[in-house]
Amino acid sequence: MTLTKEQAFLEHILENVRPYDAAHDSIATASAKVVAAGDAFGNETWLMAVGDVKGGLIDELITKKQPKVMIELGCYCGYSAVRFGALVAQNPDAHYYSFEVNEEFADIARQVIQRAGLESRVTIIIGSFSEAFSQLRTQYNVSTVDMVFIDHHKLMYLPDFKIMQQNSLLASGTVVVADNVIKPGAPDYLEYVLADPSLDSELIMTEYEYSNGLVEDGIAVSRVL
Repeated sequence: MTLTKEQAFLEHILENVRPYDAAHDSIATASAKVVAAGDAFGNETWLMAVGDVKGGLIDELITKKQPKVMIELGCYCGYSAVRFGALVAQNPDAHYYSFEVNEEFADIARQVIQRAGLESRVTIIIGSFSEAFSQLRTQYNVSTVDMVFIDHHKLMYLPDFKIMQQNSLLASGTVVVADNVIKPGAPDYLEYVLADPSLDSELIMTEYEYSNGLVEDGIAVSRVL
């Protein structure tokens, strides 16, 4: 039976990272092993994940912001939820919520997150953001978020960002990071955030995930004023 790329990714993680053991592992160490295994897979078989280069840039933003509540649009197989969730989890009162519309991907991500010991610190919410965002308030008592990572369907970047604005999920100081705004591109989103006077936005040029510097990409970083 031929595995899908996502199934092969999960198999790679499970084969190369031993189950988390709180008696012997820290979450930081276990998460780093998952991320390293994910990068090794991505460098061999291209993976639709933020990757090591852009991931490192966003790591710095998270470390600086120290969010208590961070949300992610597009969990996919859990790479970014582990990478960024581990940083968020350094604050014992902080939590990471990840939205994923595909239940198969969400199931894979849960197993990857469990390998990192983050299952109590990272919550996957099933469904499109437009249909499921209300769960933040109704189920998790989250009124506003400190940081957002957007990395789902590129055509949904702007509509979903407007939902955040219209429903007051963003507060002064909230940092919003959007991946892949150059490749494959989210031109309407990028134009909007750069022009919105309620935001301080910048485009950071970098490289496309797992491209060895051969393909250009960018992330948009916006701070709510």
